[in-house]
Amino acid sequence: MISQKAEYIFWLYGWNNNGSFLSNEDLIKCKVTHKKIQIASDPVKNIPINSIKKCTLYTVGGSTFLRHLIKLEVVKDKKIIDVYIFPANPIKPNNERSNGVEVNAFIELITCLISKRDVKVNPNPYIRNVSKNQIQDKNLDPNISPWVYYHRYRKKTSLSKAVFKIILTFFISFFLLILLAVLVQYLAH
Repeated sequence: MISQKAEYIFWLYGWNNNGSFLSNEDLIKCKVTHKKIQIASDPVKNIPINSIKKCTLYTVGGSTFLRHLIKLEVVKDKKIIDVYIFPANPIKPNNERSNGVEVNAFIELITCLISKRDVKVNPNPYIRNVSKNQIQDKNLDPNISPWVYYHRYRKKTSLSKAVFKIILTFFISFFLLILLAVLVQYLAH
């Protein structure tokens, strides 16, 4: 059963009508209800669910820069227009190629809403994307930007690890320099 009150939150790099690759450092909040998709861009973009005819995966780029977007076919003034949505992974907003869970969740959600089927997508983007090995906080607010949580929870290199890496690099470089000197001496004779 479709909840009339459920709000599904997604975070987007952006959206457009031409399918070209786009990315925005400031993520855009997207709220989906049983009635509409609301993208909090400037200006706000509202797409009524009953105007969506199709929701599919759309890819942009080549093999090394392949990006996954969502293509919506929307009826407006008796014409079909395409709307392309580029969701972000809220756990790794710095990696544009890791948005597969969000792309699949968005497509599943819109497909269920269009066909009036039961929705099994979690409304909270953080819970949709968290694995057992990642953030254990289940109270992450879906309305707070992923950048806030990213900077709070990302693994930071400790000072002692950084110093160890510098010292190790120095000794390896020193060893290679001595090895090179021995090799030059050997070749010179």
